[in-house]
Order: sequence, then C-alpha cells, then structure tokens
Amino acid sequence: MRVALLSSLELLGAEDEGRRAFMRIGGRSVLQRQMELALAFGCERIACLSDSISPELMDLQSFAESRGTQFQIIRDARPLSGMVKSDDKLLVIGDGVVFDQSVAHEVLGEGRKVLTLPADRGVPLGFERLDRDRAWAGVMIAAGALVERLADMPRDIDPVSTLLRLALQSGSITAEVSAEMLADDSWALVNSSGSAAKFEKRWLAKAVKPASFAAPTSSIADRTALSVLKRHTRPQKAVRAGAAISIASLIGAAAAGWAGYPVAGLGIAAITWFSGRFAGTLSSIVSDGLEATRLNRWSAPGLSVVVDALIIMLALATVPPSKKIAAFFAVFMLLGLLRVLAAKTNDFSGPNLRDFFQDRGLLLAILCTAAAFGNITLISQAVAAILMLFALVRSLPSRITQV
Repeated sequence: MRVALLSSLELLGAEDEGRRAFMRIGGRSVLQRQMELALAFGCERIACLSDSISPELMDLQSFAESRGTQFQIIRDARPLSGMVKSDDKLLVIGDGVVFDQSVAHEVLGEGRKVLTLPADRGVPLGFERLDRDRAWAGVMIAAGALVERLADMPRDIDPVSTLLRLALQSGSITAEVSAEMLADDSWALVNSSGSAAKFEKRWLAKAVKPASFAAPTSSIADRTALSVLKRHTRPQKAVRAGAAISIASLIGAAAAGWAGYPVAGLGIAAITWFSGRFAGTLSSIVSDGLEATRLNRWSAPGLSVVVDALIIMLALATVPPSKKIAAFFAVFMLLGLLRVLAAKTNDFSGPNLRDFFQDRGLLLAILCTAAAFGNITLISQAVAAILMLFALVRSLPSRITQV
C-alpha cells in the first residue's frame, strides 16, 4: 500500500500571514496540489501534520475522502505507526513545496528515491541542505519500515526531516531535479506571498493562454476568468455560476426566438457564449488534475455547436417564410466558412485569426445588428463572401510556389 505524509505546520515569512500549505496558487492551495500528486501516485491513506484542525484541512479531508482515500490529521509522528506498515511505500512532501506534477512523476518513478537540488541554488531559496553539494527538493519515496524507528525518538522531533535523514542513512538513492526547474519557477518552495505569485504566474501561463484581442468576446471572457481566479477563494463556485448562466441564457434565447423576438434572442445568445467560455476557461485552470477534465478544451467544441445551431434557428425566425431558404443557406455557409478557416489556421493565418474565427460572441453582435435592420441574409452573404476572398488570397502564394 502507498501512504503519503504532508505537512501544514510552517508559517509564511514575517511580512506575510498564514501558513505555507494554505497559500492559493491558481485556485488551489499548496496542500491540495500536493494531495493531487499523492492521489495520482496511488496513495490510499494521507496523513497531514498540523497543530490544529482548520476549516481548510476539513475541506481537504472531504476532497480526499470523496476520492476514496483516507485522510488523517496528526500532531506528531506517533500515529504514523498505525497507518504505515513495514512493506508500504511512504510518499513524503515537504511543507510548502510546489512543482510540475508531470516532472515529479517522471523523476520519482516507482522505487525508493530522494529528490535533490543543487545546494547552491536550492538552499538560498529555503530548501533543506543535505550536504555540501545537495539540498532536498522536498519530495521523496521512503520505505514504510522507517516509520517504526520514529517511535523510539522524542515526541517533539520533526517527522519529515527525521524521515529524510533515515531514508538517506538506509541507502535510498537520490535523483536530481534540474536547476532549470528552479530558474523558471516550475519547482519552488512557497515561503512568502512573492514566491507564490512567481510560481502562479508561470503556472497560469502554461495552463491557459487567453484568446487574443482579435476575438474580443472570448478575450474578455478568458481574462475575466483569470481575474476571478486570483480573487475568488472558491473559484469552483464561479465555474458553476458561469455554467448555470450559460444554460439559462441558452434557454432564454431559444424561448425569445420561439415567442417572436429573435433579435433579442440573438443578443441573449451572446451571453450564452460569453458565460460558457468564462466557465470553461476557469474550469480548465481549477480542475484537480486527476480526471483530466479540461472543461474548456473538451466542451468548447460542444458549446460552439450548440451556439451555431441556435444562431441558425434565430436567424430563420427573423425572416418571413418566403425567405427562410435563402437565410438558412447564407447563415449556414457563413458558419461553415468560419469553421473551415479556424481549422486551417496553419495554412491561412496564425492563432490570433483562429481566435477571431471562433468568436461567436462577435458574430452574434454582427448578426443581431443586421437582424434589427432586417438585413441578416444580406449581411451573412457579405461576410461569407469576404471570408471566401480572404481564403482565396491567402492560398494563392502556396499555389504559385507549387508550380
């Protein structure tokens, strides 16, 4: 069996308040991020050192138990003897250590191992020195038998540091984490709000890239999600609120079209796109990393299909029966061209134009204005013609060079 030992004892620096383990990075606390590695590693039990039972720990206990893992809060090392057997593997993560999980998995592997950093780079950042050349990177896999030796030691020992020394003495191999991981802030020790902010900035840049300003609706939605993430203590609630607004506005837009107010429906549909994009982007960042549920990446195509179907329905509702075929053809061709151009950005353009072609909020604003003046078919035809000309012009150089 695999067991994890975490810690929430260390306080932040003098200029900050609170504990390292509860600093929030990208919508999740440092301790929750460590728990994600433990759960992904297959740990069936998690022990967390703490001198008090805080609301944050109770939330994390629920988080772990909802995934079928036992979570126990302990004050010292003595309860560990009842949780860890001699043939178990013990994953130990230092207080306040954050990292790229993919790198941690790759370096850790399966066997007993102590991860290290170059001392000259790690020690000034707060990592524990092992010897002249090495510092502990804050993660190790130790043999469960080492826990039994803790029972013979004083009650006030530091269990994490003691287990580290015992693991090294027992012959556990070491594996070095590249110093480049420290340089680009993808492996860090959170001992101040500044160090947390540096890691968060790098992690967010890797986790999500906001749409360019060429797609104004998507861009604003993505940046709103990032803003909420940094200020909201429970971003999951904002995700649920955004998704609820998206569904409610979708129903409202369809109902408006059915009731004879298709122009209003087109305006409401823009809210569907914006709120759905917001919820998807935010969810992609705060997802727990265990189920690979990147809502923004997986549901964005679904959201686009639903909004496209809604656009066609509302566009048809804006014209009399005699003109529905022409309106359908114009809007259908427009949406089809946008999809083709978005899929062919490597041939025709870069990512900025791809965002532009995918931004249904901007398209809805154009169509809503056109419908208000009774020209939705004409405007759809005109925009489709412009897109077709763009594609033809951009494809000409490649055709010439192939001759």
